[in-house]
Amino acid sequence: MTEIDRLSNRATVDRARLGDMNAFRELVRTYKVQALAIARQRVRDPEDALDIVQEAFLRMHRALPRFRGDASIETWLHRIIVNLAIDHNRKSQRRIPTVELSENLIDTRETAATEAPETDTAARDRVHAAMDQLSHDHREILLRRTVEGTSYADLAKTFQIPLGTVMSRLHTARARLRRSLEMNAGGAGPNSCRA
Repeated sequence: MTEIDRLSNRATVDRARLGDMNAFRELVRTYKVQALAIARQRVRDPEDALDIVQEAFLRMHRALPRFRGDASIETWLHRIIVNLAIDHNRKSQRRIPTVELSENLIDTRETAATEAPETDTAARDRVHAAMDQLSHDHREILLRRTVEGTSYADLAKTFQIPLGTVMSRLHTARARLRRSLEMNAGGAGPNSCRA
């Protein structure tokens, strides 16, 4: 986002805070695709993801007059969606985020060349099962970086940790995910899982 876009976005947020419904609709148009992607990464059912996004925008609208701007509107909306998804998953006893994940979440160059080909669904199920074994912090930082493309600097701000910790956490998350995938596939031995 360019500086002009940021200023325009800030002006739109300020107008929406003052009750301008056209400005709020503009915010919804700007962030609806991203919001749905975030929700889809964290809940299994697409309809549930839509419900979460609608609820997130409703909560955002209600709370906008109190929005101080300490974080960007994008970061704030992301946090609302993640919290709603966590609540949803607790209620439905689902613990892992779901999206059209691929094994690109890890460095697949190190996987065994002799692995049998799998269908997309089987590969996706393997990744979901492996993601389920990660801690919440590792899963979140991996999703934010790999699926959402969040920069290292933005991850450091979002999680309020030093840049070195971001890199360390991502390295650990990828290594654990790779190890889990190899184990779930009856994978290669411990030497094939170099971090």
